[in-house]
Amino acid sequence: CGSSVGPSVQLLGGIDAMFEPGQAGGQPEEPPGGTALVPAEETALASAEETALAVPETELDIKMKELSAGLGGDTWREKRNALLEIKRMGPEAVELAPDVTDLLLDDEDFDVREAARKALIAMGPDAAEDVAEQIHEALQCKDLSNRKVGDEAGVMLRSFPPESAARITPVLLRILPEQNWKGAEAVGQAILDLGKDEYVEVAKASPVLLDMLRSPETKLRANAAHAFGRFVKWAPEEADKVLVEMMSDDPDYWVREAAMKAHQRINGEFDYDVRNNITQAAPGQI
Repeated sequence: CGSSVGPSVQLLGGIDAMFEPGQAGGQPEEPPGGTALVPAEETALASAEETALAVPETELDIKMKELSAGLGGDTWREKRNALLEIKRMGPEAVELAPDVTDLLLDDEDFDVREAARKALIAMGPDAAEDVAEQIHEALQCKDLSNRKVGDEAGVMLRSFPPESAARITPVLLRILPEQNWKGAEAVGQAILDLGKDEYVEVAKASPVLLDMLRSPETKLRANAAHAFGRFVKWAPEEADKVLVEMMSDDPDYWVREAAMKAHQRINGEFDYDVRNNITQAAPGQI
């Protein structure tokens, strides 16, 4: 009197019963709400989702890529043509300002450098702010091997219109505390250059530098003195008075040294250039 189910069916049923779902030999466990995907299907689905979420390139994106390639071209003509188009676009091309500045400072061709300068001006205040530190760094390149870089930086600073100059000065003051003596002098020189003949930026920066002269931080006092020294006769009278006091009263030797040289430079008694090594005061002067 056996079961009505055939032997083969009984065997299959018995084997299936030995395994829980998801275990070896049994059926794979289904994820909640659907059938499990094989790896190829998961990859295809992820790719489809990324495509759906991707933002399509705009005409401007494509244009920027083309201009970036032009700036890195092999010939002066490619670079100049890209720069002329950037100048035409103005602020729209602001993202390319650092690359344009690289050409301004480093390219061997005069026409390319001239086109780069005009393009930076045309890109406006945002571009000027973006490249302020780049130009400040280049301004310190005054030795014989790369003096052209420093000279180009100085010409660029003097070429910025007032609205761009006004955006550069706060950047220079912000980076002043971290500079060595040469970088601090370059901050002062850059601010002086930005003002052209009216020295508007000198007047705007001077109250901030005066506060720095009175800082409890030794390096900040020294750096403010170095920067003031680059203003020469356009430094405010109050700054010179504070510098005279610092020459004798400041507790730090290097601050007294910086104050003395700044005072002498402001009064036309001591001429030194940012590219020269530091010259210490004679014994007994401070």
